[in-house]
Amino acid sequence: MKAARDYFESQSYEVADDSKNCPYDFKCVRGDEVLYVEVKATQTDGSQVILTNGEVEFGRRNPGKMVMFILYNIQLATDGTPSGGIRRIISPWSVDSSALKPISFLYNVPTF
Repeated sequence: MKAARDYFESQSYEVADDSKNCPYDFKCVRGDEVLYVEVKATQTDGSQVILTNGEVEFGRRNPGKMVMFILYNIQLATDGTPSGGIRRIISPWSVDSSALKPISFLYNVPTF
């Protein structure tokens, strides 16, 4: 999250952390421009990230305003402290259904 905040602040955006209450992580404002940023961090090569249903639905409702910020190849120290990583920014990010793969389903168990 810090890497993403630092990046957007360096691009003269005012950055608000909405990750606790919204289906995106940052709302970035620069003049009349508003971007919604989804941040993903991974120790992998970054070729796949997990998205929640809320993230996907919000992205579909806000085409052209979404950005995906991925920090990949992160290293973890033995105490769990992250370091390093390579930044990839997809802007604008559009939720392409052909790039989504369901990995779980919520099943409503019938009542007895």
